[in-house]
Amino acid sequence: MGYYISLTARDLFAGIPGEERARRMVGALEDTGFGLSDESITPVPSYDRYGFAFFPTRYWRGPVWINVNWFLAQGLDRYGYEDHARRLRKTIVSLCHDEGFYEYFDPLTGTGRGSDLFSWTAALFLDVMRGDP
Repeated sequence: MGYYISLTARDLFAGIPGEERARRMVGALEDTGFGLSDESITPVPSYDRYGFAFFPTRYWRGPVWINVNWFLAQGLDRYGYEDHARRLRKTIVSLCHDEGFYEYFDPLTGTGRGSDLFSWTAALFLDVMRGDP
């Protein structure tokens, strides 16, 4: 599923799917354990939290990655899902503000994991702050 979320983010960012396929992709992110519509978790984990191999702190088996959320937010904006994109930008800002510029974050607690001075996290935080988080 980590592969799925990174491909989804890439495809939406690049404008690859048609409107119907994009709608189905967003629906999958809303209706599963990826948390796009679930306020009880930090969106978007790299693996469906209801999946058999979900582990919130094991690299591509569950953590939230700022770079994936950034790509996903850009793609969601492209397809008119401004509310979801805004939520992801707010997530980026709050995780960095509360925890720091970590490599990735626990989707259940928001705790930063991995390197605590990760440059792409800092760079994407700055990019989000230039706009309207």
